[in-house]
Amino acid sequence: MRGSRTANLVLVADDNEFVRFLIKKWLGDNAEIHEVGHGNDVVDKYNELQPDVLFLDIHLPGKNGKEILKEIMKKDHSAFVVMLSADSKKDNVVFTIQAGAKAFMTKPFTRQTLDKFYHMCPTISHAEGMIVQGTESVEHTQMSPA
Repeated sequence: MRGSRTANLVLVADDNEFVRFLIKKWLGDNAEIHEVGHGNDVVDKYNELQPDVLFLDIHLPGKNGKEILKEIMKKDHSAFVVMLSADSKKDNVVFTIQAGAKAFMTKPFTRQTLDKFYHMCPTISHAEGMIVQGTESVEHTQMSPA
C-alpha cells in the first residue's frame, strides 16, 4: 500500500493537541497528516492508513505507546515509528529502539528535529534536488517547539 501512494502519509498519535498541531503545521505541506489522541485507536488507524511514518507518544490514555509499538512491529516489521516523549529516561529510549522504533524524539522538539526524523523514512518522497542527510536514531533536545 505504501508504494502505491503518491502522497506521503503521516500518523500522529499523541494526546497533546498542541503537539499534533505543530506536527501538522510543520509537515502539512509535505504530507497528508492524520491524528489520533487516544491509545486505543492507534493500531486500527495504523492498519487502515499504513502510514509512511508514525509519530507515537509513549504516554497515551488507554493503550500506552510501548504496547502499541510492540503490536505494530509484530504485524509490520517495516513500520517506521518515531517515539515521542518528554519522558526520555534511558529505559524508555532503549526499550523503544530495541522494540523496533527507528528513533526517539524528546519533547519539546524543534522543527529541524522533526524534519530530520521525517526525512529518515525510506518511503518518504522528497522534492527534486533535496539533499537528505543521515542522522542518529536518538535525538535529545531541550529547545522549545517555537
